Parts: sequence; structure tokens; C-alpha cells
Amino acid sequence: MSELVYAGRIPRQIDERVKRRDGAKLRPGALVRYQRIGLEKHPGSNYRFELDDDGSVRLARHSGDSSNWQTPFDTDLPAAPTAVLAAERVAAVRQALADAHFGDEPPYQVGRTAKGGKVEVVTARAGKKAHEVLYENARNPLLDLLAAVAYEVEEAG
Repeated sequence: MSELVYAGRIPRQIDERVKRRDGAKLRPGALVRYQRIGLEKHPGSNYRFELDDDGSVRLARHSGDSSNWQTPFDTDLPAAPTAVLAAERVAAVRQALADAHFGDEPPYQVGRTAKGGKVEVVTARAGKKAHEVLYENARNPLLDLLAAVAYEVEEAG
């Protein structure tokens, strides 16, 4: 786990790509939304997914068109699931959220790494409300697990 250099409120002067993140409400049945937003001028590495309580995952990658590099996502999440995770994997995500005390996490966290890199945005249900945390160049077990889920979904597809 990386040490944090900042954990607190979202700064007013935040990168435009992060401002343009997917801020839609979580759909009924959605457990978590994960967004990976690169802080380089080539958005082709950006992706996001939503994981539902039943294991359904909808994943969308940026098309790679860098003509409007400040738009983090230029493709919609698909209507039909990209893959379905096993119940054990969904339980692992739930447990990682609980272990992180996700609902109590500060909304913006910066890791002790070089400038640039990426911002990972996690939106998940915390009780009856959804909570969102922006992690800039940070690492923790929850982020590692969600990145692994995206990899697994792509490998399955």
C-alpha cells in the first residue's frame, strides 16, 4: 500500500478529465463503478466498468481517439453484461469495500508517487447512499482488486 500525501476534500483545481468522469447515479442493483482515467494526452488506456450485485459486469474502454483527449470516456457502458463474475468474486469485492471502510474514506486521496499517472474513481454503495472516492496515484487492496476484475473481464470477453 502506498503512503498518502493527501487525503481530504476534492480540490477546486482538479484536472479537466477528472471533472468529466462518469458521475451518473449508480443504477439499481449496481454494487460498484470503477473508472481508470489516465493523466496523459492519450486516453486510449481509460476504461470503466460497473459491477452488479448479481455479478454482471458492464465494461467500456475508450476508443483510443485522442482528438479530444480531455474527454475520459467516448464509449458508453453496454446495455448487456460484458461478463458475469462468480459469486465468490463479487463477495471478495464486497469484502474489500468493507475492509477499506469505503463509506468513511475521504473523497480525494493522493499517493506518494510521481506527478502524472492516473486517477481511479470508485463509486460504491455505502449503506443506503453511494459514496465516491478519487484516488490519484494511490494504491490499496481495493484498487488492486478492481483493476484485476477489469483484466479478468477483458480476458473472458
